[in-house]
Amino acid sequence: MRRIHITPSENEYLSNVDFPFTEYFRPDASSAYFVTLSDEMVENCNDAFTKQLAASGFDANYNLNDEGRLLEGLIDKFATHLL
Repeated sequence: MRRIHITPSENEYLSNVDFPFTEYFRPDASSAYFVTLSDEMVENCNDAFTKQLAASGFDANYNLNDEGRLLEGLIDKFATHLL
């Protein structure tokens, strides 16, 4: 199991999007900004973040938008836990 720290803005984003794994993505009771996930779930999250980045993380000029910057941060954070 991996315990991953998320920021308040990441927590808010993840609470308001419809990823297929959101029912498993709940903060630990001990801290509102840590989640504990299996290695498989971390990988599934990272895959979903990458797909969402491609779908809506860029503006018309292919520059990262706000959602894209947040998703890139999540992708980096979750990828670190897969090493």
